[in-house]
Amino acid sequence: MSQHTVTEVRRSLLRGAFALFGLAASGAADARVSPRRRSRDEQLYERALALVQSHFDQHGDVIAGPVSLLQRQFGLGYGQALDLAEQLEQAQVWIVFRDAGGMRCARRQIRI
Repeated sequence: MSQHTVTEVRRSLLRGAFALFGLAASGAADARVSPRRRSRDEQLYERALALVQSHFDQHGDVIAGPVSLLQRQFGLGYGQALDLAEQLEQAQVWIVFRDAGGMRCARRQIRI
């Protein structure tokens, strides 16, 4: 068995183990992300944070279509914009919800 095949089998087994325990396989991949890539992601997050704060300040406490806003503003794909929206939600910048019509919206997080 070649070294390449052994590596593929190990990766496959690890993916299966992550799935079995409900862990994200991307967590293991994060360790391999270059510092330059991490820096770009941090810059994107900071730019998104500034955009969201200014949008709230100018237009009120609710944003209709927050994922679409991030996609348009930064030229991201849907998955990337959704990940960015989740990061902002985890940082307690906003709360993402669906209105009565089913449209995704974001409300400014009120800090106590």
